[in-house]
Amino acid sequence: MKIIKIIILIQILYLSACSNITQPVAAGPLVNSLNSSKEQKTDARNIEILNTAQLGDDVKLHDDNYRVTQKYFSAAGSNCLLLISSTKTAVYCYKEPEQWYKVGESVVDRLEMLGI
Repeated sequence: MKIIKIIILIQILYLSACSNITQPVAAGPLVNSLNSSKEQKTDARNIEILNTAQLGDDVKLHDDNYRVTQKYFSAAGSNCLLLISSTKTAVYCYKEPEQWYKVGESVVDRLEMLGI
């Protein structure tokens, strides 16, 4: 019986010690909202191509040929496609299926740096 009381006392002391730790506060938001001045809205001709694109499909956008290599949901809350050609990489995203936009080059550069 004494052993059980000692174990319970140790657990209570351990938990109370953890509750005194000051939690860190973030200096800024984890994800910034999209800056519309850097977005490049895509035209109606390409919207249909992007809406129907599947993983592995070859697509032609703005006179460039790409392959759809990834479909993902971004931290900013958008559905995105990662497109790769022999010479360049592009990312197109949307929140509404008829409102695709090309993601800025700085984001694409970061993805390439991460090996994505």
